[in-house]
Amino acid sequence: MKVSRERAAENRERIVEIASRLFRERGFDGIGVADLMKSAGLTHGGFYGHFDSKEDLMAQACARALEGSLSKWRERIEADPDNPLAALAALYLSGAHRDQPGTGCALAALGAEAARHEPPVRHALTDGLRAFIDLLGGVLPGRSKAARREKALATFAGMVGAVVLARAVDDPALGEEILQSVSASIAGRPPSAGRCSDPFAKHPRPFFGEAPWQPVGGSAATRAAPGACPTLPDCAALGPRRSSCDGTDCRARGPLRTAGLPRCGRSRHNGIELHL
Repeated sequence: MKVSRERAAENRERIVEIASRLFRERGFDGIGVADLMKSAGLTHGGFYGHFDSKEDLMAQACARALEGSLSKWRERIEADPDNPLAALAALYLSGAHRDQPGTGCALAALGAEAARHEPPVRHALTDGLRAFIDLLGGVLPGRSKAARREKALATFAGMVGAVVLARAVDDPALGEEILQSVSASIAGRPPSAGRCSDPFAKHPRPFFGEAPWQPVGGSAATRAAPGACPTLPDCAALGPRRSSCDGTDCRARGPLRTAGLPRCGRSRHNGIELHL
C-alpha cells in the first residue's frame, strides 16, 4: 500500500526523533537499524526509503538532539537574564542530565564515539558545538569578542567533560562532586561544603589581624599582621597572591573587605583546601 507524502514525512520525523534518543542512550553501535525501525513502529525494509545509510541517520539524529538542547539553553537564559551562566550550569551540570543521557546533550553522550565515524556525523556535532559556543559567548563577560569566545570554549569543554566523567565513574558521590565542583567554578560560587577535607577549621570571626588560622589538630598557625594577607604559598592554579588586603582584589581568593575575609569560599594552595 502506497504511503502518502505527508505520512512518509511523519514517519521520517519519528525515526529521527527516536534515533536521537536511542543513540544518546545506547551509543551509535549500541542499536541497529532493525531495532530503531521497530522502536518507531515501522518495518526494517522501509529504512532506506528515508535515509541513505545508518551514518546518514546518525548525523540527522545528532543535529536534532543538539537543536533541542540549544532550545533549552535559550529558554533558560530568557528565564534568568540576571545570572544566565549560573542558570545554564545548574541545568547542564545536574543529576538529571547525568542520569538521562537520552534527553541530554549529544556532545556529552556521543562526542567520543563521533571521532570514529564518518564526516557527516562529525560535521553535525561541529555545527552544534559552534552554536553552543556562540550562545555562551553572548552571556560571558570579556573585553573583546575573542576573549569571550576563549572563555566560552573553556567553559563548555569543562561542562561536557564533567558530565562525561560523572557518568563514567561508579561512585555516585564522586560523580555528584564532579558536577558540583565544576558548576561552582563556572557560576562563581563556593563548592558544596559536604565533601570538604579542609585541614583548617573555620574561625567564627576570621578578621585579619584579630584571629589566627586554626588548623585541625591544634598546632599553631601563622597569624596575619593587621592589614596583610595571611602567610600562604602562592596558588599554583591562580598565580601569586597580589593584595594589601585593603579592599582591593586578592587574585588567590577574590574580592576582600578590610573588616575580614570574603564570604564563605575555598581556595586551593599547594594542594590544601582553605576555607575563606
